[in-house]
Amino acid sequence: MGRPVKLFVYDLSRGMARAMSPLTGGQIDGIWHTSVVAFGKEIHYGPGIVTSAPGTTFLGSPLHVYDMGETEIDQATYDDYIDELRGHYTAEKYHLLEFNCNSFTNDVVGFLTGGTIPAHIRELPAQFLSTPLGQQMRPMIDSMYRRAPPSAVGVSPPQTYPAPAQTPSPSVGSSLLQNVAARAVSGPAAAGTQPSLSSLSSHLLVSTNLASFESILEKHRGVIALFVQNLPSEKKLEVAFEALAKEKANLNRVAFVSVDASVGNAKDVIKKWNVGNIPSVLCLLKGEKISESALPSIAELRAPVEGFLNTAFPPHPHRSLELPATRAISLSPILFSQVPTSIDVPITRLTSIIDAKSNRPAAVIKAKSTLTSSFSAFLKQRFPPGTSATSKSHVDVPVTTKQVKEWSEMTSALADTIPPVGLFPLVDLWRLAVLDNRLASTNAPAVLQKKISGYIDKSTNPGSLSDVPKPVLLTILRLAANTFAFPNAATASREKSIAIPVLVAGLLHSDSSVRSSAASVAFNIAAARHASVKDSDAYWDELARREVDGSGAEDAELACALLEAIEREKESEDVVHRLVASLALLVYLSPSYSPDSNEVGDMLEVLDAKQKILSKLEPSGFGAEDSSTGISKQEVRKLVEEVGGALCP
Repeated sequence: MGRPVKLFVYDLSRGMARAMSPLTGGQIDGIWHTSVVAFGKEIHYGPGIVTSAPGTTFLGSPLHVYDMGETEIDQATYDDYIDELRGHYTAEKYHLLEFNCNSFTNDVVGFLTGGTIPAHIRELPAQFLSTPLGQQMRPMIDSMYRRAPPSAVGVSPPQTYPAPAQTPSPSVGSSLLQNVAARAVSGPAAAGTQPSLSSLSSHLLVSTNLASFESILEKHRGVIALFVQNLPSEKKLEVAFEALAKEKANLNRVAFVSVDASVGNAKDVIKKWNVGNIPSVLCLLKGEKISESALPSIAELRAPVEGFLNTAFPPHPHRSLELPATRAISLSPILFSQVPTSIDVPITRLTSIIDAKSNRPAAVIKAKSTLTSSFSAFLKQRFPPGTSATSKSHVDVPVTTKQVKEWSEMTSALADTIPPVGLFPLVDLWRLAVLDNRLASTNAPAVLQKKISGYIDKSTNPGSLSDVPKPVLLTILRLAANTFAFPNAATASREKSIAIPVLVAGLLHSDSSVRSSAASVAFNIAAARHASVKDSDAYWDELARREVDGSGAEDAELACALLEAIEREKESEDVVHRLVASLALLVYLSPSYSPDSNEVGDMLEVLDAKQKILSKLEPSGFGAEDSSTGISKQEVRKLVEEVGGALCP
């Protein structure tokens, strides 16, 4: 009869991640740390392998318990297996961000049951800690986690530690909020001043069974595995492999894995991939075996690794192009920062709409109170009339997490009550609010954009946008432009919430001011995306993110909308400039226009993008019928020539 195997899940943030998840633009329930319970013992890694009675670690009681099935392995075999792992999972090799605690439990579960731990638990910690909020929280979590008593490392008798508080104190939350805001206000960190994912991650993973090895393959584009058999002569080889993994750790899409043939069920990995020599290096790309190299000496290690990396992560094809005009495009966002003469005007308009409702639920009554009190007071203090919302001399008004939550709830309640066409005063207030970076990450802009996007989608027919009031389009586009102005705050969830109907409606509108605002939204989105790949070949990491959140397909959709807008625009050179610049940033170095994916390039070729863009240089492509020059500004002409002539196939 099999013995049960359980997965204990803890929240390293002690409730902080869930409480502050509104600032991430999505729902984060915790930063998961895991352990395995089998044969009456709880075992986890961090730092070192720790054994204790179930539920008595320094993390207290688990938040979740998962049934991982049963194991047919006997306890003596299991104990021997854990002892064999101690040489691989040492305290010195522990790195928090890669969460080797979860890699360890995944490996142990694979050995016991042939299964894996849930993917959302395995991957969420690194995803969350790569965000600005997560990076602010990381030192606190790291410090808390490393407070485990020294006696907890290695085999130890059952120990009881004080259970952690599951709710963060308001002062800690407020302090973190202010830190995140301070970082956002100062702009993106300079190169070398901010730790990257790679600098914080574990450089070497360990696998002892086929289930854990295949879970690593599933997560990474490339896998480089060193196969050894625990011989003294191989120790220096393992050290050199880990050093090489550390050197190449900037390639976050590749995993370096150590497989000891003498530990656990590693023989199943050897059999599956037909490894003929030990020691050897096996290289796999997207789950397919590319090469296997025997290693008679340490000197033979680097060549197969370097060769594989050049194959798996080739330079982007745009690196070889001469594109001075495209590279000269400023990534500074286009902001709509004008402060109204009186903030009371939109407040009064909204309250009159609320008061006109015969049936006002409690949530709406509370929303009105929040609108006229704390939200109004904040805006008046933070953005005095007659000043620029982006002024360096603005008033620094304290904001608490409680207020952010109340303002988001207020927005949701009003969006559910007020017809979309009447929401534009609230949208305009949030246009200002998101220019304070502490509010740019809330979900309120997404709620408003989704509501009005649905209204526009239902109100318009192809080729006719006259049913949508101009103030509605202008305000929602200006809110979107400001929201996407800050890459640290512009999350994928908000990019999706703007929706193509809103952007296309603006890009193809008959009014030039609406088209200009829409072009500004497109530019800020494209600039934010381009900023993540412009300085290196980090587009492979960006490709991984887009594969997960599905935003890669949006590149082609947005490029298609931009191309149609470029073809139609014959009135404003400034709008043409923004549109072409947006397309250039969207395409240049894009993961969707790369050796792995040419979705955008194929779409541009099918739509004859080259001819349509270059037509802006001809009399028939821009200006009045009697125009003889086409685009006249030299700066715009050079960019059009470059994008149409070099970037478009």
